Amino acid sequence: METSYLHGYVKEYAPKFRSTPTAFHVIFRNMNYNLNGATNQDTNQDTNQDKFYNARIITLLDYCAIERTREEIQQHIGINNRGYLRENILKPLLNEGKLHMTIPDKPNSKYQKYVTVKNK
Repeated sequence: METSYLHGYVKEYAPKFRSTPTAFHVIFRNMNYNLNGATNQDTNQDTNQDKFYNARIITLLDYCAIERTREEIQQHIGINNRGYLRENILKPLLNEGKLHMTIPDKPNSKYQKYVTVKNK
């Protein structure tokens, strides 16, 4: 009888059995685990999310070539949560020097706009 194995199977990953008078233990190794601690699914998902995030940032920076309000930015890139936009998109771009505020002395002004910093 031929035994079929999973893709990536190696003998080191074979199930291990152990029993005591009161218990029975089986250890199954994760066949998808790699040395970095992430599964292929995790790695692919992270890569896809990074690509989506980067595309969204490029779109935002292009859009902000002229001054834009937070509401305009939020609507343009399709983010409904104002706090998420501020903490995860705007603040990092401001800190990296990719965006700047038109009224930096009053960051909470209702007239505040954002514009892309042009590379020299």
